[in-house]
Amino acid sequence: MNSIAFLVLCCISYYKIPSVYGNLPDNYTLTIVHANDLFSAFAGVQSDNSLCDLNTRPDQCIGGAPKIVSKINEWRSREPIIFVNGGNNLGGFWYNQFGPQVLSDFFRHLQFDVINLGLSDYELYDNDSETSETFANVTQFITYVSHFSRIISCNVAVETKYISNFYSNVRPTAKILGSEQTKIGYIGFVKNPNNPTLVSTAKRQSNSKPGFEFVDIRDPIKCLQEESDNMRKNGIDIVLAIGTGDEDLFKEIALNVPNVDVVIGSYAYTKNVSLLRERTATTYPDLVVNGSTGATVIATADVFGKSIGRLSVTFDRKGNIKSSEGTLIKLDNKIASDKQTDQLVESYQRGLYVGTTKSIALDQNDQSLQVVQEMNLLPLIEQYIKENSPIKTAIENRITIIGKKGLNPILTGDDEYELVLGHYQFSQYHRQVLEFVDQNVYHFRVTESEPMFSSQFQIKALFLGYSNITFTLTKNTTFVEKLDDYSISVVRTSSVFDILFSVLMISMVTVNYVNMGCHLDLQIVLKTLKKPIGPLIGFVCQFTIMPLASYFIGWLLLDDISLRLGLFTLGCSPGGNSSNFWTLLFNGDVNLSITMTLISTIASLAMMPLWLFTLGGNLFSAGNIRIPYLNLLTSLVTLTLPMFIGIVIRHYKPNWAKVSHKIIKPFTIVVVIFGIAGSAILYNHIFVMFTWPIVIAGALVAISGYSLGAIISGLCGMKRPQVVAISIETAYQNGGIAFILLILSLQQPDADIASVPCIAQLLITGQPLWLVLIGIKLWNRFHPQPDKEIDNKEVTIAEQKDKNVVHLENGCYDGPYDEKPKIDNDINVSVVNDNQIITKF
Repeated sequence: MNSIAFLVLCCISYYKIPSVYGNLPDNYTLTIVHANDLFSAFAGVQSDNSLCDLNTRPDQCIGGAPKIVSKINEWRSREPIIFVNGGNNLGGFWYNQFGPQVLSDFFRHLQFDVINLGLSDYELYDNDSETSETFANVTQFITYVSHFSRIISCNVAVETKYISNFYSNVRPTAKILGSEQTKIGYIGFVKNPNNPTLVSTAKRQSNSKPGFEFVDIRDPIKCLQEESDNMRKNGIDIVLAIGTGDEDLFKEIALNVPNVDVVIGSYAYTKNVSLLRERTATTYPDLVVNGSTGATVIATADVFGKSIGRLSVTFDRKGNIKSSEGTLIKLDNKIASDKQTDQLVESYQRGLYVGTTKSIALDQNDQSLQVVQEMNLLPLIEQYIKENSPIKTAIENRITIIGKKGLNPILTGDDEYELVLGHYQFSQYHRQVLEFVDQNVYHFRVTESEPMFSSQFQIKALFLGYSNITFTLTKNTTFVEKLDDYSISVVRTSSVFDILFSVLMISMVTVNYVNMGCHLDLQIVLKTLKKPIGPLIGFVCQFTIMPLASYFIGWLLLDDISLRLGLFTLGCSPGGNSSNFWTLLFNGDVNLSITMTLISTIASLAMMPLWLFTLGGNLFSAGNIRIPYLNLLTSLVTLTLPMFIGIVIRHYKPNWAKVSHKIIKPFTIVVVIFGIAGSAILYNHIFVMFTWPIVIAGALVAISGYSLGAIISGLCGMKRPQVVAISIETAYQNGGIAFILLILSLQQPDADIASVPCIAQLLITGQPLWLVLIGIKLWNRFHPQPDKEIDNKEVTIAEQKDKNVVHLENGCYDGPYDEKPKIDNDINVSVVNDNQIITKF
């Protein structure tokens, strides 16, 4: 590590605080908070790449941006502070997985005042650094971060053909006047990795070696001298140098740059080579160097973000340092995490367990182990349910552990190693995701004659979800390393029956939509639309109440992002066909119900994407799920297009529509039975995954639709039949659209998990109506009202005569399809008290 030095990007900015130079009261105190090498510190408790002490339990890992943000917000609420970043941000496990976007998201939460860029920020560690991907990453990072933090350089020159936006976002200098005429300046610096740090700057090379062809690194001491002189000439009261380097460079700055008051450095006194080794420096600040013009304070924070430094420096009226004190704040479990940043951690964390190919290395001076395995070779092949037991599988998977680096027997001798395998899961159902078969502890020796170790272990998948396998290595009973970034997703592998069921289900739903189009009487729809207040109220209820209710109820009751997404997707779906059936049973306005179903189905082409890409975007990003634009639109068009085909068939081929009318009821029953039976067999895990929060969430969404739809339509002056239609149409969703969207759009196991609340709500939505219907039937059985029933039917037939429109139970015409029917000729009637009522079609 000592052989690696760091590049510097020099930053200059000014922080607004009361003036200290010449006009300030005595004993002015400046508070500086600093951190560096944060690429390993994004995660929080129980997350990948968390930082843990040897005595810390796995569920109490320390480190993490949520804790830093929480602490910084607490301090900022009490007093003005300066929050600076010592450098080295581009790197680490999360950056390798997600790229510069992850840094932008976290840095927006952290809100540094000044950010210094280190060697890793230019990605000069790469063997092939001059690649288009490397330059694109640096460009993207600078573009993002410059929106909320200052990045300014004095000793780094970059060719714009490589990083085109460097000089537009990283300026040579910047001057910002603080309040009360106070000016505090920052200069970022970085050590040239090709130049040794010497006490005398005369022996230093002025430029970097030709190895860095697109970055020219000048002498940091000379740069600091020039910039600090300019600052003092322009009335800057206090100068802070912030950068990456080593102990010798920091001392040299203190001795040779008299205008610098405080040096905030990274990667110096910490001696932190391993994530698990403690800081060796016993004092903080690390050093106070007394030069010819006064004292200079040097402070460093722990590498890898294990701690953040809080430094207080007191100045006299002339700007001389009177005292300095501070502490390193350890990011342990005593610090509460910021909730918003914690959610950001969770969203990225979910993306680590999607079943992609990964390899990890246990890298130590004397031994390296590497796990090599294609993650897609770990599927849940076969599943079944036994009474109350979770999903199980008879398939066992093997992973090979290969030792890849030999040892020096002179230094290490004949050592005894122990490798312990463990796992922790991310199942939202409190079930074990996987288990080890046979042993998970391995003992081996590494000698000069046998420098390699190879073994196998077996795991068995138990339940859908995500899990991490941990590797703990000890040598001669002494802890060496623990890594946990080998992630596994347990999914169902599609069989022939899955594919066949999906094809048949989609085909049958498509045919049913054609049937629905054949039964839509556009004259009835047009008649209803002439008085649009009912359809308008229904539209607002359908696409306002249900999306909002499903979103907030999911947010309150469901912890898993996939479950929330599934419930929200169903809430954004159009009305289902069952609503017309229930409206008829409750003597509601069937015409209005059919019109609302048609309007909501057409409107879903716009409203579902609108909700999913706006409010639902939070769920997609929180779950690190890519919004499936193309799949979503394709699925919606595919499901709604057959309905328009049916409308065309009804218009041009009325005889075909007549055949469709004869088969729609039995065909719908077949579709329902086939869907329930097929789902029960192939998706039986869904019923195992039912929990009380899921059931309650589904019930509350349905009840919200019924009650709020009825209340709003009643307040708008709708009559009882319209209130019934709007209430039922609001609550009843088209579960087929939601289910198919989730299956076609999401990866596994997220698709299976997201479908659980859909099934739950669909099973629950009709139950209250059955209870109400049974209650009404029982009431009418013991309290008959024949006259009222006849009056209602008289009104119905009178309306039909006036408009010359046949009103069937499903709102569709069922007479001869070659000409418009006449009421008296085409309707068979019976006479009750000398009045006509419809009895048969």
